[in-house]
This record gives sequence, structure tokens and C-alpha cells, in this order.
Amino acid sequence: MENREQNIRLSGSESYMPKNGLDAFRILSGSLFIYIVSEKNGSIGRRLLLCEMEEGRIIPTLAASEADTSYHFLFVAKEEAELLPMRGSVTSILKRNFAKRIGLSAYTEEGFEGSLVEFYKKEALKDDIYIRRGKKLDPDINIASY
Repeated sequence: MENREQNIRLSGSESYMPKNGLDAFRILSGSLFIYIVSEKNGSIGRRLLLCEMEEGRIIPTLAASEADTSYHFLFVAKEEAELLPMRGSVTSILKRNFAKRIGLSAYTEEGFEGSLVEFYKKEALKDDIYIRRGKKLDPDINIASY
């Protein structure tokens, strides 16, 4: 990751996690995968892909906290990307448009941050159930070998 004259350059699968919920970022070139991640005691939790955004798009940031866990967006370059930080530029319209783009249905009731946190929790729970269900369906190798 190179930070030259305010712009942020990402290449390969480099990532950048903005932590100020008041900032926005314009993609000057390339495209990004936008993930939501949880952070607890300095360690990053599960990544959940929200969407891919391309050159010219403006992305709001996420800074939400609940108990001892915080939630942020993680930007990952698809190949290469250059971002222009727009400090203090996030607006409710930008948040609403981003929520619509990713299909966030609870946006109007729970707000931007709250609906993203709830979405993350629901998807993480679905993943956990799927993993547990898969483990139950796996035959026990020790029983099968006699």
C-alpha cells in the first residue's frame, strides 16, 4: 500500500481499513471489493463481502461499535486501485445509495450503521449454522473403519 499525496494506492490483494465514519473515498482507478469486518481486542474477525465497486464510485465508511466489538469496511483491491480520501465528506445520501446498492433492506428502520451490523451478524450466524450442519453430516471416519 502506498500513500502518496493523500491518495491511497492498493495493488494485488492489498487492503485498507478506514476507521473514521465521517470519511468517504472516491475510486480514481481500478476496482475494489468492499467487505464488512468485525474487530475485537485488535484482531480482525470474519470478512463478509458486500459488493465490488469500480472507478468513479464514492464509498462511505463504516465505524460502528457494539459492546466490545467494532465494525468497519475493508477495501481490497481487485488488481490495482487508487483511492482519494474525502475527509469528513460522508453524507446521508451517500450512505442511503450505498445501502441500496448492496440490498440492505433494514436501512430505513435501523439506520446505516445499525443495519450493517445486523446484516453482518445474521450472515455470520448463517455461516456458523452451515458449518455446524456440515460437520454433523460428515461420517465419523473412526466408526467407518473396522
